[in-house]
Amino acid sequence: MKIFFPMILSLVSSLAIDANCSGDTDKCTAHLEQGVDLFQRHEFAAAEKEFQVALSVAQSEKNQLEINSCFNNLAALAMASGNLPDAEKYYLKLVGEKVLPAGVSAVDIKLLLANVYVREGKEEQAESVNRQVLAQATDTPRGKLITARACINIAAILRNKGKLADSLQMYKKATDILSACSGPTAEALTARTLNDVSLLCLDMGDLKSAEEGVRAALERTKKIYGTAHPNTASTLGNLGSVLHAQGDNAGAEKSIKEAMDIYVQTRTDTEPHRLTTWNSLGCVYLDEGKFVDAEKLLKDAVALSRRHEFSSFLVQSLTNLASVYAAQGKHVLAAQTFDEAMQLAVKSKSTLDVNRVKAAKEKYSRAK
Repeated sequence: MKIFFPMILSLVSSLAIDANCSGDTDKCTAHLEQGVDLFQRHEFAAAEKEFQVALSVAQSEKNQLEINSCFNNLAALAMASGNLPDAEKYYLKLVGEKVLPAGVSAVDIKLLLANVYVREGKEEQAESVNRQVLAQATDTPRGKLITARACINIAAILRNKGKLADSLQMYKKATDILSACSGPTAEALTARTLNDVSLLCLDMGDLKSAEEGVRAALERTKKIYGTAHPNTASTLGNLGSVLHAQGDNAGAEKSIKEAMDIYVQTRTDTEPHRLTTWNSLGCVYLDEGKFVDAEKLLKDAVALSRRHEFSSFLVQSLTNLASVYAAQGKHVLAAQTFDEAMQLAVKSKSTLDVNRVKAAKEKYSRAK
């Protein structure tokens, strides 16, 4: 059975990276600029060291703007490297702050915090923060884009809760807002919405609309970002999921492997991207009868999910692995793995995950 990824498969949002410090603290500025340069080269450990030095300098000077600039960069770095507890910690320090880095608003911080909550499986907190953003957004061009982004985020959360019709309505609201907007941000959000709606259509069993949506998203994404970009890779991965659901395993494998190559090429082969593609390819291998390859890939996905405490990924990886065990007749292992996946899905209160585990387990029971 194919398991899909509600949030991680959405187009990657830009990180709030800031290298500006006010005042005369040249040392703080130098360390921040060096940290940003290392960050953009994906040298995360070295970047964190520079940001922490900058933070120490800013705290010694008691300059709140500089301190918040450091928190902003540390949060973005933690998010990019998959360190969700630290990302949450630093964004929470910025919530409610009146002095924020240039180009960063209070609602921007809330949107980023909500994204962390989603990846941590804290959907109620994520929905609450996004609805706060809706209430605070203004009727300016930028405010409309913020409203659209919050609508997209809420739609994805509703989808994960199994409220598919409500999710579709929220996506429609976002689409209506974006149709009246222009500029690169509106184009990017429109591509993301098409991408997300294609996965929603997949959940609803509308494979034709799913393929039409993801191919339209891919065309827009390539136009905006080019072929070798992580957002293009993410959309290719989604196309692979749609093709797999349609029974086109060869097309699915080609699309997923193309996505994996782009992630490696662009040095964005992060844990969430790796987990997404490993699970997708593992499911294709399962349907192709390549059980050894599928089992190895999905065991790696389970181990990586445990190591980084990605709750939703862990549920999905366990469910897929259990399906592989079942296909091989490893009934005891299959039952144990399904049970663990269900316990985690119930604990996370994700209706979509619970339903998917149930569906996979029922398919296994019928095949016994």
